[in-house]
Amino acid sequence: MTDFHVQLTGDYAHLSMIHNQSIYCGIVGTTPEEGTTLLFILPEIKKTGSTFLLDGTFSSSPSFGNECHQLYVIMGMAFNTGFPIGFALMSRKTERAYTALFNKILSVVPEWQPQIIIVDFERAAIAAIRTIFPYTTIRGCLFYSSQAVRRKAANIGLVEICSNNRGAYDTVHMLMALTLLPQNCIAEGFETVKEYYIENIQSLISNNNDYNFSLLFEYYRSTWLAEGLITYSNGVFRDYDEATDGRQVREPQRQIWIDQQRNLDRSLRLFAEGRYSMAEFLICARHSTPTFGVIRPQNQAINILLAAVFPRAPLPIDQHQELQHQAIPVLPAAVSPQAPPLEASAIVPLHFDHHQELIRDEIIRRILPSRPVVHVP
Repeated sequence: MTDFHVQLTGDYAHLSMIHNQSIYCGIVGTTPEEGTTLLFILPEIKKTGSTFLLDGTFSSSPSFGNECHQLYVIMGMAFNTGFPIGFALMSRKTERAYTALFNKILSVVPEWQPQIIIVDFERAAIAAIRTIFPYTTIRGCLFYSSQAVRRKAANIGLVEICSNNRGAYDTVHMLMALTLLPQNCIAEGFETVKEYYIENIQSLISNNNDYNFSLLFEYYRSTWLAEGLITYSNGVFRDYDEATDGRQVREPQRQIWIDQQRNLDRSLRLFAEGRYSMAEFLICARHSTPTFGVIRPQNQAINILLAAVFPRAPLPIDQHQELQHQAIPVLPAAVSPQAPPLEASAIVPLHFDHHQELIRDEIIRRILPSRPVVHVP
């Protein structure tokens, strides 16, 4: 990475120029804990509002002989879209490395004071943000919180039942949808999900799966029920994926995201007006959570509504009991009275050219086989 720094400040300095201004801000880090960071900042960092998204990726970063551990991307949110405005190639992911990075950004752009920063749930980055930006509100993201819940469900053995049982699948996604609630309603929503599970799912699954669900609920309670932890990103991470994959962010949001946001806004409005209960909101909002490639089961093994009304198996018939064959009366169909014949004067003649008279006569004959054909001179 040091060699790359030398190239960017030497013979290849022109490659980092945009509008006659270099976006390369130099090397960061002087200690082993800070590692080495190469920082690139676009001038647009001053024009993208007050909300920023920070996240790192390993898959898109150059290796530099396995020295570079991640590409850290800074995205500014404006016009409901995320714009990449900063990039950092980092060899370490420690709190001191992030602290050195943010201090370097402030030395380049002293007026950069974000009001809201959306991050993944990396403790080192969050600790550094709290140190450098003590008055900034830190938020997580629906995608990452849902991804964490999904991974936990997979780790404790709930993948199979969620793939085959719609009720189990919905329970997990209702947990994911809790982050869409107003902050003061999340704890109540968590209890609603547990009640839904106990009333509709618990008695219909194995003891092992029931135990695994109890682990999932305890994990969510102890990990995610914290004040101001999560927010809804509204598709910005799609722009982030575009940026980290090296593609230009230029396409409008997909219609599926627009429709999803519209449905979510409607559900939130109805919930705020008291027209949706907590359970009704979560049932609707679960469709706004990421699926991670798992299709919601269509042929549900356990139909909750039917299981509550009908027995699981037909009742057995005693051997000595004979089936009673009851004749079903069949009533004759009512015959409508035949319509009176049409008068010749009531027939509207069809006007054809002379060479189509034969076709005309044939059409009239088929339509009115018992009616007189009136020739038009």
